[in-house]
Amino acid sequence: MCVTRLVEREIMIDNYTGEWYDSNDTFDYEKERKKAFLLPQWGIFICAYSRFRILSAIASLGSDSCYSDTDSIKYIGEHQDYFDRVNYETREKMKNVCELYDLDYTLFYDLGSFEKEYDGDEVQAKFLGAKRYIIKHNNEYEVTVAGLPKKAMVEYYNKLKIQYEIYQYGKYPLDLFDLFTDKMLLDTEVSMKNAVSYNDEPHTNYINGYKCTELSSVGIYPIDFTMKLSEFYVTLISQLQERNENYENRVY
Repeated sequence: MCVTRLVEREIMIDNYTGEWYDSNDTFDYEKERKKAFLLPQWGIFICAYSRFRILSAIASLGSDSCYSDTDSIKYIGEHQDYFDRVNYETREKMKNVCELYDLDYTLFYDLGSFEKEYDGDEVQAKFLGAKRYIIKHNNEYEVTVAGLPKKAMVEYYNKLKIQYEIYQYGKYPLDLFDLFTDKMLLDTEVSMKNAVSYNDEPHTNYINGYKCTELSSVGIYPIDFTMKLSEFYVTLISQLQERNENYENRVY
């Protein structure tokens, strides 16, 4: 919200000719700026400070750090003491700010604190790049793959298991982690992904006995999904494996 750019122009349509044109006369920067109640500087600081907090955690965890995102970090080992200390310091700062500005601390006390995402039973995970990972917790899979619906991988896996058992091959030997690999392909039947095709030509068809004509239309159709690791990520993993013999134990 803080760093949302002001709309500097409007795109208008001429009702008579159908032509599109820019309307720069409608934008008054000073007028729009005075309406704003948030500062871009605040947004920049928030993003930078959040990144600093995540990088500080990565530096503290060292090789136990497995994956991080804009607002989270996943790791192995016992490091709860570190996060407890960081959370205590954060809440103390929040308490001081609330006292200074006479704000209700109960509404802000946990803002900016780390929360433990998984607790109790063993957690298994596999990471293949940014926004590409699988986590198994309490015998349930959580799949995050950018560009792929969350349920697609699990349903694909269940479909393979059922087909395997129908042909009486016994217990399905593979885990979902085994299917989650570079160049993984999900066909149109299981990918749950659609593409959109725009058609600017008139089209006529009969639907339920009625003649329907559209000057333009949009077609939605299923497509395959292929996951391919970036060359940078593959190179990074290779370099880490060369530097540390034990790193091989942490990579599927």
